[in-house]
Amino acid sequence: MRVPIIVISLLLSGCLSNTSDLDVEPSFNTAIELNGFWEGQFNQGGAVRFLFYDGEIYGTDGSSGYRGSLSYNDSEQSVSMSMKVLGLTTVEDSGDYIVAGGDSFLRSFSGLLINQLSETNSIVGNYTQTTEGGSLSVTTDGTWQNGSALWQLLGTWKTDSYQLNVGQSGNNNVFFGESASGCTFKGDIYLLNDRYPLFEVNMYERSNCTGMNLTTGQSAQGYTAINGRGELEMYVVLNDELLVMTFSK
Repeated sequence: MRVPIIVISLLLSGCLSNTSDLDVEPSFNTAIELNGFWEGQFNQGGAVRFLFYDGEIYGTDGSSGYRGSLSYNDSEQSVSMSMKVLGLTTVEDSGDYIVAGGDSFLRSFSGLLINQLSETNSIVGNYTQTTEGGSLSVTTDGTWQNGSALWQLLGTWKTDSYQLNVGQSGNNNVFFGESASGCTFKGDIYLLNDRYPLFEVNMYERSNCTGMNLTTGQSAQGYTAINGRGELEMYVVLNDELLVMTFSK
């Protein structure tokens, strides 16, 4: 499975501002120093991609989804993570479209932030789960300093089986997605801070899909961004389910 090139919280804060006039990120959590997209490997194999945002984790390695929280101690440059490893319930389009929310287990991580002379930093350390453990090494993907604007998302985006149409409506964007099999989803996209590439997503309709359907009155929250390959990458959470979609123009 091709892992997306840019990306997390399972719990998305309802207090995030839908404005771009903030000089700083909307949190006093020191974990915001880790905000951005990270990619690397568990146990020096495979490929995992994370979005860290406001102390929350979103990610996938192609065979699992990841949701949880992280903290950062600036004086010690230590990083701690507690994440659920979620089994995949849906995989489509060679991994460009997944739903994770099957059987899960907890994985705890303790490591260090390694600051490089460039803007590319790394996190390295060990994880434990039940009776076993291993290592994790991830590096920033270099896209977090990219700015954002609503017009960047406008247009038609596609996977092999899905089409996503994004238009502007007042101070935010609206989107409508559909597949040939009858799956449809729609919602709003808001600008968070134009200094960073991330946008906030509110999905308020989703039906006839294989995984994560919404009932009347339900909504699912998440984030989206344009990654280093120019693709639109989206992470959406509903209860214990994580939806990851990657579209190209």
